[in-house]
Amino acid sequence: MTYFDQGIKLMSQPPTNQKEDVLEGVIRFQLSWNKNPLADDICLETLELVRSDMLRQQLIGQSAERYQGYGFGNISQRSEQGFIISGTQTGHLTQLARQGWCEVTDCDPMTGKVSATGPVKPSSEAMSHAIYYQLDPAINAVIHVHSPAMFNAASQLNLLATAADIEYGTTEMVTALQQLFLSCRPLIANEKDNSPNEKGNQPLLPHLAVMSGHEDGIICCGSSLQQASQKLTDILTLANALT
Repeated sequence: MTYFDQGIKLMSQPPTNQKEDVLEGVIRFQLSWNKNPLADDICLETLELVRSDMLRQQLIGQSAERYQGYGFGNISQRSEQGFIISGTQTGHLTQLARQGWCEVTDCDPMTGKVSATGPVKPSSEAMSHAIYYQLDPAINAVIHVHSPAMFNAASQLNLLATAADIEYGTTEMVTALQQLFLSCRPLIANEKDNSPNEKGNQPLLPHLAVMSGHEDGIICCGSSLQQASQKLTDILTLANALT
């Protein structure tokens, strides 16, 4: 049993992070990184295909005209040990191959600690991905994108959104995403430790949220990469129709 099978204690009062100006893509968690190749049996084909589709729609990528030239967006899929996620600042690459992915094997959102193995460090949004995998075993994919169209149409489309003063890559963001997810269909909690009860109702998937304090940031989770990416494409289509 891995850390991601054990559930988590619900966070009601996370540690308060000192606010500071942080450049896009900077890792803000404590990382324990084992710089080794991914296991040979890890398949990346679907991840690469869906990532290519997100690149085509300019939801993931890198541009001198956007976000100070830093790469944006990331994608992950559940694995036996945790989840496979695109590496930090890989948005300029059309294909990542095995050199551009890593496996997060442990993540504690309460303390902001992440453990990962792979040839590259995990995306700066690894904690935001981790919270979804820990909340619901039905979630097998998470995609974080940047879309001015979706971001600006959030109110018109009645999209769920975090508070504007919550920054990316922080325990506060993790808590906010958790609360939005659970608000859709509350889980029955274990009274002893406040962890989700396996008999509780499962929130509806796919699930999408706007990260209001993260410029143009959108995150979506689903039972599969195809489900999550289709949700993003559908919302983007609706947002573009409003412009």
